[in-house]
Amino acid sequence: MRNIDEERQFQEERKNGLGSSDCPGVYSIGYHCGRALQYDKRDVPQDYPKDETAAMERGTMLQAPTIDLYRKRTGRKVITHAPMLHRTHTLYPHMLVHVDGLIVEALGHTGMGVLEAKVLSNFNFRKQRRDGLDLAYILQVQHALAVTGLTWGSYAILCPDPWELIWFDVERDQSLIDKLIEDEGGGRAKARRQYLQAKKRKRQMRDWSGMTLSCRSSRKSRKSRPSKKRLKRSKLRRSTNSRGSSAAGRE
Repeated sequence: MRNIDEERQFQEERKNGLGSSDCPGVYSIGYHCGRALQYDKRDVPQDYPKDETAAMERGTMLQAPTIDLYRKRTGRKVITHAPMLHRTHTLYPHMLVHVDGLIVEALGHTGMGVLEAKVLSNFNFRKQRRDGLDLAYILQVQHALAVTGLTWGSYAILCPDPWELIWFDVERDQSLIDKLIEDEGGGRAKARRQYLQAKKRKRQMRDWSGMTLSCRSSRKSRKSRPSKKRLKRSKLRRSTNSRGSSAAGRE
């Protein structure tokens, strides 16, 4: 468990990129929000309450016992030495990860694996056991595998009330990792910009077409108006008629 200074330094380092816990926020999945993620990374004043709940505090306090129980139940050796847990992607430096542990070896898997630990309430724990690992947790593991380059990971979930532990082993999914790299690198933001630009162009086209129609209507209105020659002729007719009528009156 990190002390206060280490936690403050860890939170400052997280603002330089996207960690595994930030990954669901890119897609606004579950309790995560894309707008809140943007505010957090850009130091924008929050317009929403963000207080550490009792469940979050309990999860932080019980992380180490969860890993110890995982070691005991699985017989796997797990490294929790802090300098080995923080990694940065070699090609994409905005992708960061701070895993909860590194599994040295396990039967049926090749090489080391990443370990993520969660402490859930009784309701959420039963949901994970019944429906399988949540999509947000899968994205976190795949993000960690993308950064570390490892081929598998494991998710340990503890329910404190009955003191029950379940775990899910997750294999590396390269197609999903490629999608994460694209979206976390700005692919979704780029698509959003392209959509807004296309929408702006359509609006401009509508404005331009309206201007063209108004110009055409004004031309038609000008054509319907009498010309100067016709005005002169009408004036001459009125003047000759007035002279004729005045001469007839004198006679």
